[in-house]
Amino acid sequence: MGKKTFRFCLLFLINIGLVYASGEKEGIEKLQTPAVISSKQVKSVKLGGKLEIRYEDPQSKAGTLKMYKFEPFVEAEINDNITMKGQVFFGTEKTEVNDGWIQYKKFPLVGGSLKAGRFRRKSFGLPQDEEGRVSIDYSLTGRAFTGDRQVGLEYSGSFGSIVNINMGMFNGSLTGDREAGEVDTASTTAAKFVADKSGNTDTNQNKDIAVRVTVNPLKGLQAGGSFLSGKLSPADISKINGYTAASYTSDKKERMSGDIMYKSNIFDFKAEYIQGKTSDLKVNSWYSLVILKGVFDEFDIYARYSELRPDIDLNEAKSYTWRLYQTTTGLIWNLNSFTKLQGDYDFNHEGLSSKIKNDILRVRWITNF
Repeated sequence: MGKKTFRFCLLFLINIGLVYASGEKEGIEKLQTPAVISSKQVKSVKLGGKLEIRYEDPQSKAGTLKMYKFEPFVEAEINDNITMKGQVFFGTEKTEVNDGWIQYKKFPLVGGSLKAGRFRRKSFGLPQDEEGRVSIDYSLTGRAFTGDRQVGLEYSGSFGSIVNINMGMFNGSLTGDREAGEVDTASTTAAKFVADKSGNTDTNQNKDIAVRVTVNPLKGLQAGGSFLSGKLSPADISKINGYTAASYTSDKKERMSGDIMYKSNIFDFKAEYIQGKTSDLKVNSWYSLVILKGVFDEFDIYARYSELRPDIDLNEAKSYTWRLYQTTTGLIWNLNSFTKLQGDYDFNHEGLSSKIKNDILRVRWITNF
């Protein structure tokens, strides 16, 4: 066993100790919520974070055990109207401030709230935040169009108790390489994934404008629609032409989506259809997710199916993106309100003609503190 593997196993055991060391309910309750500090200058300060240890075994590569992320945060409520947050991501490959924003509530005249900084936007597509019961990766369908956290400015408001609106202007995401499903064998050409690469913020002057409107006609039921418009940089267009051996000149970047979500005490359901255009290349996708909650009190069972479909039928090595059919099944053991053990398996069938299989097994230990 190498030093890194030993260190991660030790962290894993320490987390188990955190869960079971205290036999008193009072001790457990103290661990379940972030520490709160108050002062005369600041209304309250929360200290917390997330630790995830992950074992991942792709079909095309050897399995690995690692500390996938450690994310401590500080959130300060200055007064009833102003809140600020800063969060640092520590991973095996990089360290960065991945969440930092200031929010002003009760905006003058129009009401609602205004947020500025880097955060998970709510103005395009179904939000995929850390607060969800299922800590699964944003499906490839979603990552292809929305990215992860964005740098920008966003307004959130409502009209009565039924209609909500989110509008934002963001730097946008880089057009990047393929994010998932690369097959590491000599017989397969790993096609490039020319879409919005999760987590990498664009730094050019072009901005993305996004609008999302949702309605809540019944308790637990929500339907929404989103639209995003932006421009590609000359470097983006050059990268697309390099991948496809084409000579595209359009700098258009458009995204549209429609979604529905239902939440109850027994199960959650989400479904979303997304389509977009990057220069002269089009792709559409959809996914659905069902979560059965509280099975035998402590377990959640979930399944997700998604498809990512390009509109061109080229050889895989020159395609805008590979066609992907992805089915995910998983089980979550909620050890308590702040710690869970999760396992999921991705059935990935990729390629326009070859239907390459690249399944992935993941097991995760997740602690929120």
